[in-house]
Amino acid sequence: MTLSSLFQRPALTTIISGGVTDSVITSSPAILMGFYPGGVEGAGINWDCYVSIKSGTTELLAFRNIFQSGFSVPPASINSNGIDCPNGIKVTVSGIDPQYLANSRLTINYILK
Repeated sequence: MTLSSLFQRPALTTIISGGVTDSVITSSPAILMGFYPGGVEGAGINWDCYVSIKSGTTELLAFRNIFQSGFSVPPASINSNGIDCPNGIKVTVSGIDPQYLANSRLTINYILK
C-alpha cells in the first residue's frame, strides 16, 4: 500500500472522556494523525491530567494536559506522515483530582492501515 493510497482512506475520530487506563482506540494497525486535548467547556474548573498514547506497550507520546476552563486549545497535529502504530492505539488518561478527570477530553484522529 502506498502512502498516497493510505491517505485516501477516511480519517477516524475517537473521543476519550475522564480517566481511563489503556483504553483501546483500535487494535488494528493504524497511523496516528493528531490529537486534541481539552475539557468540558463551562465546567467552572481547570483540569490537570496526564496522557499517554501507546502502540501496544510502546509509549509514543506522553504529556501533561493543563487547561483553564473556557479556553480552547488548537488541535495538535503529529506531522504530515503521522506516527505508525503497528500494534494499534491505546490511551491512558490519569490525574490527581477526580474532578479534573471527570471534565477532561482527548480527541484522537487516526487512519486504519
